Amino acid sequence: LAAAGLYELWRDHAKADDDPTRWLWTVTIITRPATDSPGHIHDRCPVLLPGHLWDGWLDPPITAADEVGAMLVNVPEPHLTPRE
Repeated sequence: LAAAGLYELWRDHAKADDDPTRWLWTVTIITRPATDSPGHIHDRCPVLLPGHLWDGWLDPPITAADEVGAMLVNVPEPHLTPRE
């Protein structure tokens, strides 16, 4: 499974340019309302990407909110089956 997510790099300007810890990486998984059978377990589910959409999500130059929103519209609903 591949989940849609976003990441951001934050520069700590108090640290030297050659300090390997000068960058903080933050990430988030995008979720939406759960509409399939696991919806009775939790009201949210990750946005799961089919293989044909991976390249677009892995394209770093796409950063505008409207472009990302347009990509989200094209992600089909997941069809997951919960298992114990």
